[in-house]
Amino acid sequence: MAALKPTVFVVEDEALIALELVDRLQARGFRICGQAAHGEHALQQIPTSGADIVLMDIRLAGRMTGLETARRLRERCDVPVVFLTAFSDGRCLKDADEVGAYGYLVKPFQVDELNATLRTALNRHALERRLKQSNADLHRFAAAISHDLRQPLRAVAGHLELLDRQLHQNPDHGVRERVQMARNAAARMDAMIVGLLEYSSIGEPAIDGQIEAVPVQSSRAALNQAIEFLEPVTTACGASIVIDGDWPLVEVDGSDLVRLFQNLIGNACKFRQVETAPHIRVHATVEGRDWSVAISDNGIGIEPRRLDDVFGVFSRLHGRDRYEGFGLGLAICRRIVERYDGRIRAESKGENLGTTMVFELPDVVVQPSEHVQPEPER
Repeated sequence: MAALKPTVFVVEDEALIALELVDRLQARGFRICGQAAHGEHALQQIPTSGADIVLMDIRLAGRMTGLETARRLRERCDVPVVFLTAFSDGRCLKDADEVGAYGYLVKPFQVDELNATLRTALNRHALERRLKQSNADLHRFAAAISHDLRQPLRAVAGHLELLDRQLHQNPDHGVRERVQMARNAAARMDAMIVGLLEYSSIGEPAIDGQIEAVPVQSSRAALNQAIEFLEPVTTACGASIVIDGDWPLVEVDGSDLVRLFQNLIGNACKFRQVETAPHIRVHATVEGRDWSVAISDNGIGIEPRRLDDVFGVFSRLHGRDRYEGFGLGLAICRRIVERYDGRIRAESKGENLGTTMVFELPDVVVQPSEHVQPEPER
């Protein structure tokens, strides 16, 4: 059975050029599903045209440019756009990238260039759709597994609790100890499932730097909220937290940012030296639109050869008898940072020499704020 021909919608306001494009496309095995000379007409027709791809001039007659047309089109349907332009300056190409163009051709161009650019864009779009579908399936699978695994665990825990109550009336310390061990094991398994579900629910890493738009968030407000959530922990261990540096408005989901701070500062409290109160410094730096945060502590440190190991799923450098947890916290932090095309790393000179966790988020700063002098919070 012959493969279906890809369908192209052409948006070009010069009739002779549009006619030539149609002839070239048909000669290369494409099917034309529609044409428009103005952005307004294109927006009306493309969503219902069945187009696999749109070939659009950047400069169009009428009130809307090709760039604005493409921006609005993304809000209505998932169709890749390849731009035509007579200009190849950096500003023009940057504008095309910002509206999510899948490619652009500078006039005049050869028919082989047109064919290759369109087919490359179609292949990329098909891969991205499969990736999105795969991610959606993974999230549904994780939710189903979470429910199906936690249901019998709840039943086991419930029966063990009833058995524990009965044994309390007729004590047999050996049996009660084994029952308590079983209850603890069930609770750990339930917590692991919850952690995995949290890990899988975090937004996917950016594709070519493009992520869904997020509201502007005060980075300092997110930090304050995380510290407020951690107050029982910081009070119990006598932690002191010093905040300084640059705390701008950023395009980062607020819940992601709070979770990031909560995990990193929580770890600084957890992995403290015996009989030593944690001293934590949170320092932020802005360079252009890039933002980085370093969280330093005076804790137990990390062997330099193990610095990369701490970000793996279920990665633990210490036994559960010393520190509780399942090795998911830093894996979640890495997943959050990578969602924004950022990087995270650990720095330490060795055992009992403290640790610094650094995350860097590119192109997220919306409005810089004043520099904050060292300010003790606890």
